[in-house]
Order: sequence, then structure tokens, then C-alpha cells
Amino acid sequence: MYSTAYHNSNVVTIRTGRRLIAIDDLMLWSITLLAMLPYPQIYTLHIGFYLNAFELIYLFIGMLVVIKVLNTGKVRHYLPFIMFSYVAIIYVFLSSAIYNIPTSNALRQLRIYLPFAIATMLLLTGVKVSTERYLTQLLIASIIGALSALIIHYYFPDIFASNFDHYKDVVAISEAGRLRWINATLIFFTLLYLFFPKEIFKKKKILLFFSLFIGSIALFHTLNRTMVIGIILFTMGYIVSSKNIISTIKRVWKVLLIGSALLSVVILIIAFNPKMNHLVQKRYFGGGAGYEEVYHNAVIVNRLSFYHQYLNSIEKYFPVGQGLGRPFALLLDGRPVFQSDISLISFLLPFGVFGLLVFFNFIYILFKLTSRYKTNYEVRRLILLMIAVSLIISLNIDIYSRGTFVIFITILVLSLQNRKGNCKIVEDIGEKSVG
Repeated sequence: MYSTAYHNSNVVTIRTGRRLIAIDDLMLWSITLLAMLPYPQIYTLHIGFYLNAFELIYLFIGMLVVIKVLNTGKVRHYLPFIMFSYVAIIYVFLSSAIYNIPTSNALRQLRIYLPFAIATMLLLTGVKVSTERYLTQLLIASIIGALSALIIHYYFPDIFASNFDHYKDVVAISEAGRLRWINATLIFFTLLYLFFPKEIFKKKKILLFFSLFIGSIALFHTLNRTMVIGIILFTMGYIVSSKNIISTIKRVWKVLLIGSALLSVVILIIAFNPKMNHLVQKRYFGGGAGYEEVYHNAVIVNRLSFYHQYLNSIEKYFPVGQGLGRPFALLLDGRPVFQSDISLISFLLPFGVFGLLVFFNFIYILFKLTSRYKTNYEVRRLILLMIAVSLIISLNIDIYSRGTFVIFITILVLSLQNRKGNCKIVEDIGEKSVG
């Protein structure tokens, strides 16, 4: 009888283990698909309301996390999820009850935070994947995503126009020459793969080259100055924070060679593409008027009005916040804007100091989990540096509340806890049983 019970217990354990492996694989491939898509509107589902491709993937990942929790009966690193859930639910109610904002408007704005919500859910269970496999799949996905964005941009502009039928300004920007590639932050994961020490895992050099080459060309077409500055900061930080700067500089010469080759390609693109020539002159050199003109266009014209409106809202509604469903700012033509380009503002304006607590707690967990990785100093240093640089970038691009980056970096940090694919999540930061 004891033998039969023991055997049945083993069978149940094996079946549960297989289910968990299948769930983790589905999570990883869902995230890979997310990285492959050039932008969310590539597919839109109409079910009384609109759900774009990214939102469908987010919801599927969230469902997988719930299934995994039900199978394991345990959650880890639960505080960010609980804090955000409580704040979101309370503020949907407050927006309606106190600020007289329709609940539908509050829920519509809350959808913007879906990537961050999924990232907090992923912290609950972790994902059983090695860092090597994860980065390899991200690099492949970045090649596919960047290529598809470029192909649509140059050869199928009608597809892009139909995807953004209700966003004429986005279509106009694309027609002027700028590429729309939402997952441009994947270039940082390519650099991370490049900078990782050789003893960690055997790098796939051809994959690395194509990821750098195609990703850099796509990034150049986006004309995203903040991302370029982020790449420079990440590379310089990698050199300066090294224990052996001379050795690191010798290793970076390969990057410089690749960069020179990419620069040659960029020069050719500018030479044979009048639209790109004009945009590069305007965005990087002020149309010949110098960097004062660049600063005037980037900050005074495009940003300063928003900054003033942000400050006015903070002063008016501090410390509670303005609630959900209220616009963050107004454009010059009076149109409302319900999202910000600054991650900190995205949490502070609607949720007040409670939003800041949610955001900082999430960042603290990322730093804490990465710092607990003791196997290799270089890996730990590089990922901590990447998180630090991402926070600087988030002051001008909201990559934490509504960007895919917040999910990509969360899985990367969680993958550090694995040993040869075995999920060994650090448990002393917080764990409790469910049910």
C-alpha cells in the first residue's frame, strides 16, 4: 500500500513537472513572438473593443502565469504584483467615485500599464530558461523584427498605412522617412550578448553579427536619439566600470570595427535616400543650424509644454495623483494625451506617491535579484549597468510602464537564477504559498 501511494505520488510529480516545463516553454515562445513583431498594430482583434497583437500576447502570458501558480501553489517576489494590483483597483474606483471620471475611461488608460503588470506577474513564478537560450532567442527575434519593420517600411507602406488607419500622424511620420520599430530596445540585449565573457557560454558569432548589423540599421532608421545616447552610455559604462580597463578596451575594438562597417552602411543609406538625408540633417544637426537648433526642436518645441503641464498636475493633485482616465497633457491643437514619454511621470501623475512606491519597489527587486547572482562578476556587473542605463533612457522614453523592455529585462534577471536550465529562484526576497 505504501509502495503504491509512493508510486502514485511520483507519477503526479512527474506530470506536474512536465506541465510546468510546457508552460515555461510557452511563456518563452510568447515572449519571443513579442520580440519578433515590428509594432503592436500589425494585427488587431475586434471583439466590441480593440486588442492589438502585443496585448493579446500579454494576456496569454498572464494566463500562463495563473496556470503555473495553480499548479505549483507557490509564488515568489509577490510584493510588486500585490502593490500594483491594489493601487490599480483602488484608483479605478477613486477615479469614478471622487474625480467623476467614467470607469470605462479609467480602465482604458489602465490598459497602457499591461506590460508592467505582466512583468510583476512573471516575478511571481519565474521562467525556467537559461540565460544563454533566452538571449539566443531574443537575438533571432530581433533580426526578424528589425527586418520585417524595414521590409514593411520600404516595400509595403500600404500595409503600414492600413495598420494605422486611425493614426494619420503616425503614417505621416513614416511617410517622411522614420521607421516604426517598437522593439528597438532589443539592441541592448545584443550588446549584452556581445559583452558577456566567453567563459559563460559559447557565443554564436554569425547570429551576433546579423543581430548587430540589421538591428543597428533598423535603429538608425528610427532616428531615435535617446536610444543612441543609451548605447553610448552602456558601452562607455562597460569600459569604465571594468576591473581591467585596458583588457576591456582591447575587447571593445571588435565593436569599433563593426561600428565602422555599420557607419559605412549608414553613409550609403543617407547618400542614396533623400528622405533619410533630410531627417538626419534635421534631427542630428539642426538642418545645418547646429546643436542649438536640435535642442530648440527637441526640448523647447516638443517637450517643454508637456513638462509644464506635468508639473502643474503634480502640484495640483499631489500626493494622491490625478487618477486614471484624465489626460496627462494636451497637444498644441488641444488633443488629449493619455500617456507620457517619462516612466516616472507615468506612475507619478495618475497614482501619486503610491505609483512611485510601486515603480521603485519593482526596480529594487530587479537590482536585488541581479545582485544575488554570484557565479560571475562580469555578468552581474553588465546587467546592473543595463538596468541603470535603462532608467536614464526612461527619462525620455517610457520603457517601463508600457514598453516591451520591462518584460524582456524581467525574464533576463529571472534567468540568472537558473542553473543549467533548473529553476532556482532566489527565495529569501519573498515567498508564500497560495491556497
